Amino acid sequence: MVVMKPNALFYDGECPFCARYSELIKARDRLGQFDIISLREDQASAQEFRDLGLDLEQGFVFRLDGKIHHGAEAMHILALTTQQPDPILKLNHWFFGNRSLAKCLYPVLRFGRWVALFLLKGRKRTKL
Repeated sequence: MVVMKPNALFYDGECPFCARYSELIKARDRLGQFDIISLREDQASAQEFRDLGLDLEQGFVFRLDGKIHHGAEAMHILALTTQQPDPILKLNHWFFGNRSLAKCLYPVLRFGRWVALFLLKGRKRTKL
């Protein structure tokens, strides 16, 4: 049995944007603050989130101290959690550290994800 940290970022492993962003966060998470998990590989967590009523096609999930954040709120909390002197994380914090700005920008990111996945339709794509 694998014991996971109570804090984790869950993302769509088939989405190139989600995967790149998660890799970026993981590379800069020097303190090992949280696990980064593809929901494609962790179907038990994916089902748990669906049972909670979360639409995983509408955004990733960030679990912090037992509380579950989804979509724009997850991006906002993640930006606050990962703030470090790293220039990319500072930029992430600037855009998504403000809850209102995160709520405005997140749908744009989701639309970009949808377009990319539509253009990559030759790849096998399954719903989460």
